[in-house]
Amino acid sequence: MALDFGEHPDRVFKDAPLRSVLAQIRFDPIPSLLTEAGTTGFHSVIRSRYPEGPKKIEELALEMAPRHMSVRQTAPVWSFSTAAADYKASLSHDFIALETPSYTNFGDFLGQLGFLLAAIDRTLMPSTSRRIGLRKINAVPLPDPSSPASLTARIREDLLGPIARDDWPALVKGASGQLIFEEDLKQLAVRYAIEGSVEDKAFFILDMDYHTEVPYAVKDSADIRDLVRHLSNGITSFFEWALKEPYKETLRPTPRGE
Repeated sequence: MALDFGEHPDRVFKDAPLRSVLAQIRFDPIPSLLTEAGTTGFHSVIRSRYPEGPKKIEELALEMAPRHMSVRQTAPVWSFSTAAADYKASLSHDFIALETPSYTNFGDFLGQLGFLLAAIDRTLMPSTSRRIGLRKINAVPLPDPSSPASLTARIREDLLGPIARDDWPALVKGASGQLIFEEDLKQLAVRYAIEGSVEDKAFFILDMDYHTEVPYAVKDSADIRDLVRHLSNGITSFFEWALKEPYKETLRPTPRGE
């Protein structure tokens, strides 16, 4: 059973403040994926759905020490996308990820994930996972960008903490925090922050990452998809707890399946 933050209707929000949904499966490194040639077999299998790519994304890591600072290049990430750019697959030497800016049906997202897992098992044959995680990022607009306390109309005060106060002697320009929940061998990390300024739109960012390091056989995509659905249910439960009902009613809730 996923983490349960209280009862809520089984529904979806047509106007959810969702920015991104990302599933990632990490596995033991595959050296061939350090070069573009190593992605050829994988892309030949997924090309029917992901014709765009591979696009190489260079990753740089900044390392700082008391007496020096250095920049080192990390392993490349290869990006593939659908023709409509509504789904993006990322492949590196030790992970595969699926990302979408939004979705209307989580079953479709799981279908895309299963397709990618079958392709990577067929062509690259990673053994077991090191980490499987699902991340959802929401951006709730502040009703009044000049007043973080205006969020009390949309977000529970329990989560806002000092942000909910409206009697500070100066404008609150930023705020952030983190909650970490342990559930069996899984962990839900919830990060929240205010983004933006009074000159522009401001948002309350609710970033939820639910993951496990329990190993799963990558070839058993059905088991991984069941796990990701479990993780999604836990994230949804926290989301329903965090937002106040009057605000949720403005997001056009619809019973799931309709």
